Amino acid sequence: MDEPVRHYAALGLANLTTRRTFHDRVMRAQAAPALVAVALQAEPPRPRRYACLALGSLCASGRHNEELLAAGLLAALAPALQDDVEPETRFHAAFAVSR
Repeated sequence: MDEPVRHYAALGLANLTTRRTFHDRVMRAQAAPALVAVALQAEPPRPRRYACLALGSLCASGRHNEELLAAGLLAALAPALQDDVEPETRFHAAFAVSR
């Protein structure tokens, strides 16, 4: 998948997940593994930032945390939290971990 596609897919999911009414739909669509995969990739930075935002939003309700953990949530967020050069990405990763 090329960078613009990854960018807009992650951005779209980040926008959808800001509303809890969409969390169940996003999880039913099996988007968590894809978001985790994008969050694991440091380059390019924008898709990772939006994937971390979406994952944090999904964690906020607590309803899907077990599924997200099984999809590799912490393995994806730890490098983003520790190593990412973008402060926004580190913020979104920290927010997700705090949930």
